Amino acid sequence: MGGDWYQILRFDVSKGNTTLLTDGKSRDSKVAWSNRGDRIAYASTRRNKTDLVFYVIDTQDKASDKEIAENHGAIRFRFALTI
Repeated sequence: MGGDWYQILRFDVSKGNTTLLTDGKSRDSKVAWSNRGDRIAYASTRRNKTDLVFYVIDTQDKASDKEIAENHGAIRFRFALTI
């Protein structure tokens, strides 16, 4: 379903390491950065491996991952994040 190609990671330039921000199993995509650059919004199939659910996460705090909207079936959208 997901795999390595559909995950979201944070790269720490000063330390040279990466941190997995998503669950490592679902298909995660449609990433948009907040205006301040501290959070991202993204779509994921995490809930049922089919429908897209939208989340916001602070890139420095993996536990902050929060669902903000859901979609059932096919979707076409433009994503603008103003948080």
